[in-house]
Amino acid sequence: MPQGAGFQSLTKALVESLCSVEIAKELTHLYRVRKSATPILRRTGLFHVGFESRHLVGTARYSIPGLPCLYLGGSMWLCWKELQEPDLKQLYISRFQSSVTVNCRVLDLGFRPALWAALLDSCKYPTQLQRDSELSRLITGQVICWPLVAASSIKVRHPAANFCAEYIVPQLILQWLTKETAIDGIRYFSTKIQAYANDPAAVANFVFPARKVKGSGYCAQLVSKFWLSEPLSWSELMSRPSSVSKAPHLNFEIESTAGLTIPYGTTDWAKAQNVLAGVVCGPL
Repeated sequence: MPQGAGFQSLTKALVESLCSVEIAKELTHLYRVRKSATPILRRTGLFHVGFESRHLVGTARYSIPGLPCLYLGGSMWLCWKELQEPDLKQLYISRFQSSVTVNCRVLDLGFRPALWAALLDSCKYPTQLQRDSELSRLITGQVICWPLVAASSIKVRHPAANFCAEYIVPQLILQWLTKETAIDGIRYFSTKIQAYANDPAAVANFVFPARKVKGSGYCAQLVSKFWLSEPLSWSELMSRPSSVSKAPHLNFEIESTAGLTIPYGTTDWAKAQNVLAGVVCGPL
């Protein structure tokens, strides 16, 4: 791969076009779900794996063994799908939000080609697309980087295997990100969801790798960037009334267990998110 000034300039331009500069203000309703047979009572139980237990961290799409990462989802339903649809009675959930005092940048690989096709087909932005603009640069960057994004979005053929070839490219991207940039994390779309969602933010995954590794505890940088709610079980969320505050990104459809398409806003997942919208987030 060429490493000259021209290549480095192009790489920087592409990265900048795919990075959200002020995404911290948008990260107010992200979720982390864990399956546990015993109650999870403290916030630390829903943060990344503690450094003293990093030997338990296995391979994942954007994770290399031994490096704790904070994985978050745009909806509780998405988190459940990513966990292979476990028993709801064993779920514990926290809502995450970005600390208002710290900026957060992500490499945004979370848009499927269908979204850009719909945008171009809408003909709503002829002026921006016919000249050099933020939107035209963003689309150009997405098109050029699509082979890399596609190679990072292949469904795993053998999910229970110790080695997954489908993880090679995304793990290389994460290693490059942690060693060569100051970008905090990556936003990417789920391979567990087939249908195109009209609200991509609701079905977007985020991964934030630990930066400051130490003997025990948690990454100081991630601790400073994210607040989270006390974990609540699924049964607790179902027993509470919805709050006055409403969760965003509920306007999309999902497939029910009966194979029917239903509005997400009418599901228990949406109810649980509305309950969590009224639960206060705090520092770890």
